[in-house]
Amino acid sequence: MEIGKKVVEIINSLGYRGSHEIQAEDFEWMCEDEAVLPFLDWFCSNVNPSLIITSKEMTEFSALKAAGGILEGAQLEQALQSSTNIEEDDLTEDQLKKEIAELQSDIKSTKKRKEILIQQRNRLSIHHTERQHKITKLGAIEANAKKSYKRSIEQIHSDNNKMNTALKNLSKAFNDVSMEYSCDGDANDAMFLSHLSLQDYCRAEEHFTQDLTKYTKKQFFEGITGITGQDSPASWYQLLDLSDPSTLVLKGEKEHITASNCKEVARLQAL
Repeated sequence: MEIGKKVVEIINSLGYRGSHEIQAEDFEWMCEDEAVLPFLDWFCSNVNPSLIITSKEMTEFSALKAAGGILEGAQLEQALQSSTNIEEDDLTEDQLKKEIAELQSDIKSTKKRKEILIQQRNRLSIHHTERQHKITKLGAIEANAKKSYKRSIEQIHSDNNKMNTALKNLSKAFNDVSMEYSCDGDANDAMFLSHLSLQDYCRAEEHFTQDLTKYTKKQFFEGITGITGQDSPASWYQLLDLSDPSTLVLKGEKEHITASNCKEVARLQAL
């Protein structure tokens, strides 16, 4: 009966619905069963209202679970250990105020650090955008450079082919010249003009120039004085102005001859 009373008292303290209708006599059959007695003893010794979760607590737990704030595993153990340490520490009011001030200072420094990190992140974001823009431009420049490089390679191959053709033609021309000036007998019989001595040619040219100079002086200077006579008075000879036909007529020149001479002079000047 004692166990039955204790069970009823515990059930009433837990706030179980309809607990006022439960009587101690309802548990007599359980006390008679030796297999159930250990359970009843454990129930009476360990169950108390502090182990009961209220509906309010269930609602708060559901909201916390929906927000993703449930601690599990290592996080739960760390939180329990921290709470145990806080409960064990017996701090005075001054110590608590000091610790709170230190925590507030840490919060301010952490906020400042956060602002600095945000500014650095923004600068890095701008720098990253600029780099991406430059990379985009470099892509177009690289494409143009590749096209230019391809055209240069093609031009080099074309020039190389032309050079090879020119070298082949030059080699063929050289062989043709070599065959043209090759001789079967003495090698001294065939020589290029550039290999010959030009001293005799230069002396002959100089001699011809001297003879031509003497002949010119004789015909155009000494010959004129011989024809006119060196003893004739200088007043016998006058220069006529061909631009004035009247002077020729006055000198005894016939008019039609003077006109013919003027036409010939005009023709020669026009050439």
